[in-house]
Amino acid sequence: MATTSSSPATTSSVSGPISGNSSENTITSEYRQQLKFLMSHIKGVISLTLTAENFPLWRSQVFKLFKANGFEGFLDGSCTCPSSLHPTSANEISAQTWNLLDQNLAAALYSVISPSILPYVLSLDHCAEIWDTINRRLQSNTRSRTIQLRNELHHLSMKNQTMSQYLLAIKSIVDAIAATGSPLDPEEVIFYTLNGLAPQYQALKMAIRTNLQPISLDDLYTLLCSEELNLAQETTTALQNLSIADPATALAAYRGRGRGRNNAGRGRSSNRSRNRTEKNASNNITCQICSKTGHSAIKCWYRHDQSYTEETAKTALFTPSDSNTTSDWFLDSGASNHLTSEHSNLQSSKQYSGTQQITLGNGYQLPIQNSGKGILPTPTGTLYLQNLLHVPNLSFNLISIYRLTNDNKCTVKFSANGFCIQDSTTGQTLLRGPCVNGLYPIRSTATTANLALFSAQEVYNLWHRRLGHPARQTLQTARIYIPAICKTSYNNHCNACNVAKSRRLPFTSSNTTTSHCFDLVHSDIWGPSPATSTQGYKYYVAFIDDHSKFSWVFPLIHKSDAFTTFISFHKMINTQFNKSIKIFRSDGGGEFINGKFQQLFKQLGILHQYSCPYTPAQNGVAERKHRHIVETMRSILLDANLPTKLWVEVMNASVYLINRLPSRALMNQSPYQILYQKPPAYNHLKIFGCLCYPWLRPYSASKLSPFSIPCVFIV
Repeated sequence: MATTSSSPATTSSVSGPISGNSSENTITSEYRQQLKFLMSHIKGVISLTLTAENFPLWRSQVFKLFKANGFEGFLDGSCTCPSSLHPTSANEISAQTWNLLDQNLAAALYSVISPSILPYVLSLDHCAEIWDTINRRLQSNTRSRTIQLRNELHHLSMKNQTMSQYLLAIKSIVDAIAATGSPLDPEEVIFYTLNGLAPQYQALKMAIRTNLQPISLDDLYTLLCSEELNLAQETTTALQNLSIADPATALAAYRGRGRGRNNAGRGRSSNRSRNRTEKNASNNITCQICSKTGHSAIKCWYRHDQSYTEETAKTALFTPSDSNTTSDWFLDSGASNHLTSEHSNLQSSKQYSGTQQITLGNGYQLPIQNSGKGILPTPTGTLYLQNLLHVPNLSFNLISIYRLTNDNKCTVKFSANGFCIQDSTTGQTLLRGPCVNGLYPIRSTATTANLALFSAQEVYNLWHRRLGHPARQTLQTARIYIPAICKTSYNNHCNACNVAKSRRLPFTSSNTTTSHCFDLVHSDIWGPSPATSTQGYKYYVAFIDDHSKFSWVFPLIHKSDAFTTFISFHKMINTQFNKSIKIFRSDGGGEFINGKFQQLFKQLGILHQYSCPYTPAQNGVAERKHRHIVETMRSILLDANLPTKLWVEVMNASVYLINRLPSRALMNQSPYQILYQKPPAYNHLKIFGCLCYPWLRPYSASKLSPFSIPCVFIV
């Protein structure tokens, strides 16, 4: 293509494929080839179209592509359009050539801009203008995006994800932040990664944080993945052990066959039967889980099937040597339930409806007739036998160690000389006993009186629940209508009553006093007022000196104004009384518990005391002063029949009067007298809201105008 020019002019040079031995009339094959490559491959090289979210990555890809082909000057504006269509040197191109290149490059940019961004640049003519506009519009979005991504990274947690998924989510956000031009330091990435780990990684987190040697991200990721595998392996092992040790599948005696040929009794070794089983791995093996032949419990299909539940037979490993019965109880570690031969030992007895039987260590099976619960009195309390079975043909009363320790939260220690039962929480010894002929008996102390008391307590608890959990006195009064209630059968261990009728204990009166004024100042904020004052106030803050009980009140528009008000109050104390506040007591409100107040107290050397949450009684002086002030305000307003918007004026008048009234807490002296060391004057006082005639002569329009008008006295 040919161009014409009327006059020569100086033009700017273009580097790269455009510079060199180019002709003024034709685009040389050198940069024609580069332009053709860029135009045809830009969509393949630029992997995404421009949006507000991917601007940093898009900008980097586009600029690198243009620079690789020598056209970066058209983006940053360093290559400007010549002022003439005819170049003056061999290193310059004509304006027409420049426009041709610029328009082709602008079209290339348009092809990689999304429809949501395209309207912002459609009206622009040159490539540099498009580039500059995109940068200006999306640069601020990049900063916002960076903040958003950092916040997202801070709150990212592993939850139920796998470690690979969690680390991938971390890396995605970190890469997105890096694309904005503000990459994170490796230490920051480590911090965010550890911060979001699940609780089971706490030990590893502590080890990494306390390690003085630096750790790389690759090493961290390797450690985390390895720890995940270790935790998974530990969980699998624990589940397998739990399945093997499950009471429903652990002992053959719990499957209804008793202690058969392959099970050892008390004091015997099972090695013989186990060795025989290993030698004879034949079809004669009977599974201890499903009771089928041909396999052992280790290979049983039902081993991990939690839905497979077969009736569990009751067991008793103690086998009596004679048929003589006794009322003593014997501790038995092989018994699955408490067993007794005497029906009188059962309370709340009911007939046993199951089909299970008690299998003894010698193979005999005894029927169960009744079930219930009982007690085992001890010197320090009572042990409860919750699952007590009545077996008439049993020769001894047996206590299941498992049931006893599980139901009473206790431990049992055995030795050659005897046994000891202790409370597992406090360690207190509940019962001691001897070892007699290799057995551990508990001498029967469950007399008729003990059992009668237990039965009476059961009746008392029954009627206590029937009647809706009444108080003890009420239930005792009802005995005249319900004779079954025993007079001495009170039991105060009703969990429902303790939870539903909980009350806060009363506070004791405080006799603590201060020796000097401003040693202790009480403060609290009252409001919001039901009516906004004429000046826009809705609250007031009160400061009360503990020694003199003198009060200062200041109206507030917002609660946050309490900070500046306290500064002014403290300056007034320093100036007027040459004193400093030593202790400042308030509630736990946010207007007092904040950084500004705490920093001020630290600078002034003031000790800040604040009450516990929902405990206003600990700030009782200020609370009681509020009541006194508000009651006085209400009385004055009602007596004067004035609008409530004047509450600030009434408040000031009320506090003025309260400070001058004698107080019993001050030995009939007034707060004013204690603070100023002189009695107050009363002869100037007037009734708030009374009719008054102020002197208005200076404001009269003429000598014939009235010198006063009827007014209402408020100050």
